[in-house]
Parts: sequence; C-alpha cells; structure tokens
Amino acid sequence: MKPVKQIIQEAKPIKGSGKPTKVGSNKPQKQGAKIPFVWKNAPTEEEVKSGSKFLKIGMKGDFVKKLQSELNTAAEQDGNPNYNVGKVDGFFGRKTKKGLQNFQTSAGLNADGILGPKTYNTLFREKQTKIELPSKEVKPVDTPKPENNTQQELPTKEVKPVDTPKPQGGVQKSSPIKPVSGKPQKESTMETKTTIKESLKKNLKKTLNEKRQIEENLIIERKIVLNRYNLIGEGLVLETEEQQIKFVESLISETQYLVAQGYSSEVINEQLFDFVGSLFKGSFTSVPAVFGEYIAAWLLKTLGLPKDSYMGNIFTTGLVGWPGATHIEDKNFAPLIMKALQMPGFTEDKPGKSVMVGFARNTVMGVADKLIEAVKSWRRSQPVEKG
Repeated sequence: MKPVKQIIQEAKPIKGSGKPTKVGSNKPQKQGAKIPFVWKNAPTEEEVKSGSKFLKIGMKGDFVKKLQSELNTAAEQDGNPNYNVGKVDGFFGRKTKKGLQNFQTSAGLNADGILGPKTYNTLFREKQTKIELPSKEVKPVDTPKPENNTQQELPTKEVKPVDTPKPQGGVQKSSPIKPVSGKPQKESTMETKTTIKESLKKNLKKTLNEKRQIEENLIIERKIVLNRYNLIGEGLVLETEEQQIKFVESLISETQYLVAQGYSSEVINEQLFDFVGSLFKGSFTSVPAVFGEYIAAWLLKTLGLPKDSYMGNIFTTGLVGWPGATHIEDKNFAPLIMKALQMPGFTEDKPGKSVMVGFARNTVMGVADKLIEAVKSWRRSQPVEKG
C-alpha cells in the first residue's frame, strides 16, 4: 500500500484550478515560451545528386552556398529576377526556398522548394547519374543478352504505368527496383515532360545567343566600315576638280575592297551614305547635290559619259535618294520596267563567275572580342584630362 504523501503527489489537479501536477522534480514549461530554432547540417552534393538525401529549408552548409550562388547566376543568365535569393550566406531560409520554387516552375519541375536529383541536374546542367526508375521512355533491347542481365530487362518489359489498374498483390513483386522515398518517384514520373521542356529551353537559349551574336557582329562591322571611310576623310581637301575626282575614286576603291572581304552590303551602303552625309552636311537618306557633281565629273573623265546620258537610267527607292534620279514611291516599279524594256540590253550572254571572298572579314570577326577588349583596355590606361 502506497503512502498517503505519495498518493497526494500523484493525484491530478482539480479541474479549473490552473495549477500543473507536480510529479517528482519535473517543472512545467511556461506557456508562450519560444523554443530556439536549430539549423541542421546540409547533406553533401553527392548525396543530393544520388538521391539519398535532399536539401531543403532549415539546413545550412557549403552546399547551400553553392545552391544560392547557382540560383543567382541563373537569375542573371535567364533574365529572371525571381530566382535571385539575395545574400549567399549558406542558410536555407524562406528566400532560398522561394527562389528554388520559381526556378522549378520555370523548368517544369515539381515546385516543392526541395533540391532533389532532378532539380539538381536541371540547375547545375549536368548529366543525370542517379538510378532511373522505369518510365515510358525505356525501350526493350532487341539484341540478345546473357542470362545474368535478365533481371535488368524485366523493368523495361513488364513494368506498367502507375496509373493503369493492376491485379492485387502483384504491384510490389513485379518491380525489383524500389524508390528510396516518395519524392524521387514523383520526379521520375515527370521525366518525359521535363526532358522536352529542357530541350525547348536549351534550343531557345541557343537561338537567342546566336541572334545576340549576329547583332553584336553587325555593330562591330558598322564600326569597322565607318572607320575605314573616316580614314579617307582625314585631311581631305576638295578645292580642285582633280582632288574631287580622286576622292570619288578612293570611295569606289574602298567600297570594292569591303565588298570583296565579305562585309554586309547593307552595312556598307549605310555607312557610306552616313559618311558622305556627315562630310557634306547631309544625311544617309539623301545624297547632297555637291557629291552628285563629283560623281558626274568622275564618270565624264574616266568613262567619257556626260551627265545627261545616264541620269535618266538611274532609279532609287526606299530611304535613299540621288540628286536628279527618278525615285520610286509606294513600290510602283512601272517606270523602271518600261525603261528596261526600252534599253538595248547586252549583245551576248556570258556564263557567270564566282569569286571566293570574306577572308579578311572572317579573320577580323574571329578575334572581334579580343580587339574590343584591347581597345577598352587601352582607353582605360590613358590619363584622364582634368578641366
């Protein structure tokens, strides 16, 4: 029989008294007291990559830093600020989870904010190394295999999609490979859909990079072509007719050289008219009349063609016009067609010829990035003039 004192200590408190039961030396915890949060150590990169462990909110470590840095890099490269997690501090908090969820949504993954093998391979652009579960993409191999490999062929031939009904008791025995947890299996069911989205995303990114490279090349070409024309204009004197004719010959020679080197005809025309327009206070859409007189003098001296003999055969269209030439408006080419029918044409047809061009242009464009960086470096090294 228990002592009376012990019976009193073990008795429950009276309902409504609000006093806790005193049992032994254990003291009741006060209501509203906060329990300090303890960060868990993050798994290693190999553990996440293999699917044995997952990286999620509440963890800390070097691999968390790497995840945060990769998300910030992806935000900059893809132009999506929603990936950015802010400071790289190695603590997997709400910002890191939100950034990871936004990346998973864009990549067509399950947006659970947890870094598993599938998300890892998509984010870090590496080939998948984990054991793949049977999916619709696995095809049976037609070539005969040794007997010791028959167990590996069973999943590709016998495993059916999860959604199709199966006989009772046959689901667990039919598949020799079992997922470690529920999440890798969920990621595996999205394999086909994700692969297509990844491929489209990579192709789109490649197309955008190629388009950006073409635009950058055009910018470089414009600068190169304009600089070559500007060299002709340095110290230019056009007081005599001989100097004017020599100027025209220099422009023609330079234009022929640029065409032979494979530079874009659109860029050449644009920069030529821009140069002439700036030299004679005009614009690239309209050639100044004074330059037209220089051309006329050159044609008369070199080819013996008076101005009245060819101006009626010159037509312009679009943005560019020429003094004295017929300008075609609204794409009405009837005057040009009628004039062509009136012309005698060539006396005989000759076979066409092809000339390989573009060597200098391709050489320059191949090192364009180095040339630009060298010019920038030289400019940075120059002293800054004050005042």
